[in-house]
Amino acid sequence: PGDAAPAPARTTRVVDLGPIELEGELDPLEGPYVRQAFDPREVGFIVGFRAEVVDAASGRPLPPGHLASAELRLDVNAPLLRVSASSPDLELPAGFGLPLEQVVEDAPRPWRGLSLAGRVFDPDGSHAGSDVLLRCTIDYLPGAGVPPERAPRPLYRAGLAIALGPGVLVENDHAEVPGEPPRRYTERRDHWLVPPGPQVARQRFRDVVPVRGRVHYAVANVASPVWSLRLLRADDGSELLRLQAIGDGAADPSAPRIPPYADPAGVEILPGTEYVLEATADNRRAEAVPASAALELFWEPEGGERLTYPPPDAKPEVTASRSGPRP
Repeated sequence: PGDAAPAPARTTRVVDLGPIELEGELDPLEGPYVRQAFDPREVGFIVGFRAEVVDAASGRPLPPGHLASAELRLDVNAPLLRVSASSPDLELPAGFGLPLEQVVEDAPRPWRGLSLAGRVFDPDGSHAGSDVLLRCTIDYLPGAGVPPERAPRPLYRAGLAIALGPGVLVENDHAEVPGEPPRRYTERRDHWLVPPGPQVARQRFRDVVPVRGRVHYAVANVASPVWSLRLLRADDGSELLRLQAIGDGAADPSAPRIPPYADPAGVEILPGTEYVLEATADNRRAEAVPASAALELFWEPEGGERLTYPPPDAKPEVTASRSGPRP
């Protein structure tokens, strides 16, 4: 009809973090870190997020391997979006968006701050001493004034990361006693060393989501030599998602490029159900190398619930507010 409200216009905002001095052949898990506040005004729904490392003087992009990670996060220790060299470009399916305006409004007032943050590194030491910028690009739709029927369907993030401990099963590890977790690479439990050869790590997760929903998008943020992630149901071993590197991704010396999962129909995910995150690695070097593996799920609550983010280190909760199930 001629009087139908127009679709909200997509807008792009570019934010440069830095400058940051590269220190030469640093590990991607331990490179220089940068963070700055992000102003969410005018941002209703985020529909895309990407990051790259550029030369501070010329603006020339550096090879993708210089990006360790970049994220938009609430200052309550709650990441909302995260990309890495393995998945530097996040593009939600058409008709969906991360409801940033709602998330900020529903957060307790002391914890409504937002930040862009990230880490860079120099994989071969060729840019040691150079100043670089971490360039983050956010694609968004406005929130204010958009009729409900024109608003994107909301997707919320649920992040799963393998963290070493008694519940992690690892094949071909460094442990002297079979069945014990592999030797840690750093003090962080989500980083470990992979010896030469293949390795599979599996970890169980419960209460991945607080209510029934469907996953419509997922990205893999890994450090080489991890090249494949699978999400399985723990009870019957059925596969929900598989994300793996393009071509011979295990041979990439910095990080394999792993395409996202994207499906408007989505796959069901349930509260109170155990799932298994499986990470497959293949280290083709002669020495052990550090690895990490995280799966970022973007899911829609089936009943239209609004999710809120409470204080640091607490899980997202579901408010009593509902917009009603979508047809």
